[in-house]
Amino acid sequence: MFTGIVTGVGRASLSGHRLSVELPDGWLGDEPLRPGESIAIDGVCLTVLPESSGGTAHFDLSEETLKKTAIGRRERVHLERALRAMDRLGGHVVQGHVDGVGEVLATRETEDGGRTVTVRVPQPEFLVDKGSVTLDGVSLTIVD
Repeated sequence: MFTGIVTGVGRASLSGHRLSVELPDGWLGDEPLRPGESIAIDGVCLTVLPESSGGTAHFDLSEETLKKTAIGRRERVHLERALRAMDRLGGHVVQGHVDGVGEVLATRETEDGGRTVTVRVPQPEFLVDKGSVTLDGVSLTIVD
């Protein structure tokens, strides 16, 4: 489980079905990567492979992950480690199971300094007003 609160930005490269992500300095803190742990990469829950070490994490991606996500299409990716039982929930409860890729149609600044993003989604019937959704791993609330 995740919160949709991005805690770092990494550099990603895709070779076939293998995703490698260079983690930002200090992002791991005192907790090293552990094979089998989950990390959200642009909101997609992925499993750390044993060959990961130091500042680079490796993940195997399925055809379904490549088809339903934008992973591999961007060099910079949002990072979030999985929640622990004692962590605060800062955003929304996010599973990291991605249903599809949306298309950003427009962005505009709001009067209060925020931003409204208009996105065409592949399955709008799954979304509800005031519900939560993630965009590239960022937890957002649906306006309409």
